[in-house]
Order: sequence, then C-alpha cells, then structure tokens
Amino acid sequence: MPSALNSATPDQKRYRAHLQAGLCGKCGKVPPRPNRTLCQSCADKNAQSPANSAMAARKRYRKNRACRIKQRVARHLKDPRADMLIGAKRRAKALNLPFAITKDDLYIPLVCPVLGIPIHVVSGRAARAGSPSVDRVVPEVGYVSGNVCVISHRANLIKNNATEGEHRQVADYVARMTTNAFQPAS
Repeated sequence: MPSALNSATPDQKRYRAHLQAGLCGKCGKVPPRPNRTLCQSCADKNAQSPANSAMAARKRYRKNRACRIKQRVARHLKDPRADMLIGAKRRAKALNLPFAITKDDLYIPLVCPVLGIPIHVVSGRAARAGSPSVDRVVPEVGYVSGNVCVISHRANLIKNNATEGEHRQVADYVARMTTNAFQPAS
C-alpha cells in the first residue's frame, strides 16, 4: 500500500521541503511570518484570488451586520415614513393597485384620528397597537395622493376587511353588552 507521502505531487513535495527548511511554502525564498506557512507577498497574492476575495467579502458582511441593523433601526426611529413607503409599495404590487405616493403624503399624527390613542414609533418588526400604519381611505383606489392617511395599527386592523354595516353591527353589539353587563349581586 503506497503511503500518502509517496503519492504526493512534485508541488506538494516541494511545499513540504520548503516548510521543513523554515522557508515560505510557496516561493521558498523568504522566511514565513510567525505561525504562517506563506510569506507576506505570497499571502497577499493568495488573498487576491477570486475565491478568497469573495470569502473576505462574506466575512466583512457578517462582521458589519450588527452595525447595519443598528443604523436601520436608528433611521426608522428618526423617520419611519421611508419604511412605510416600502411596505405600501410592496402591498400595492401584490394587490395590483396603483402606487403614486411620496413621503410628503404620509403625515404621522401624534394621536390616532380614529381611536384617539397615542401613535408611537417603535423599533422591531412586530407592529404594536399604537404603531403608525398607512390606511387607504377607499381600498380599491390604491395608494394615491389624497387616498392615504396614517392611523394607528389597531384602528387599521379594526377597519380591515369589514363593511360599514358590519362595523355598525359590532358597535350595536358592544353597546348592548355594556348596558346589559353582568352586575354582581350586592
């Protein structure tokens, strides 16, 4: 059975001989850097190869991910209208609706005009009851200037997919239930 040393290519044998002599494994001339097998110039040439440059780019991308997330959150907290526009444009495309609004069309009030609750801009993916939400006044018209306003996420959820009659039925039910609420025996 041939050993791995005997089946080595001439390049592999030369590389091993250079390392045993304390030289650069690739060029065999310059002593290698401490704890390395290649000298600085050979290591630089190796790093410029397409495979290594892609790997270095991936490492930089992963290293800077936390910084990018912090920047995105800070940008969202400062002015969430850009993120709201991106989401509206995505929904318009998915629903095949017209989209012709800008950041100037989105005014974020301090208080929800529907429910009267405070509107707070928060970071994170999950919308909260008081998060700002783009509302289409007439849903079929789409995201066009004059047909959009910003209300609370809770108000938009309540308004979502219900007709005027259904809203009236829910309001009547709530009114009946609060007047006929269970009263504890005294």
